[in-house]
Amino acid sequence: MGHRRVLLTVDNPHESTGAGGADVKARFKCDTDADPQHYAQLYLYVCGSKPPSGYSLTYLQAHCTHKASSDYGSFTVGTGRTVTRTAPEPGSPAVHGSGYWAGLVAWTTACCGPLKNESRSNVVQFTA
Repeated sequence: MGHRRVLLTVDNPHESTGAGGADVKARFKCDTDADPQHYAQLYLYVCGSKPPSGYSLTYLQAHCTHKASSDYGSFTVGTGRTVTRTAPEPGSPAVHGSGYWAGLVAWTTACCGPLKNESRSNVVQFTA
């Protein structure tokens, strides 16, 4: 079995016509023959001032307004496949606001452990 590598990208938050407001997407891809379990929570915040580069969930919780989160619990990513997750979740009410939007995924591949890894979007200023 080859070395397992999971590629995670967090798209920039944006105004989505499909969602009727702001949203953020995270994409998980496994590029080897392993199908690791993932545990992830995706967050969307809007801030009155621009967060510092490398911002953390703790920073967002203390300085910004929580707009949406999506707890996807446990899921697998098949070899060569991409799994996309969205906040707010499809079918949820649209979120609106004005300021600096930031998306963040807290995740792990270890069963039931703390969500110790964080991946983040760029910070984008817009009104939704």
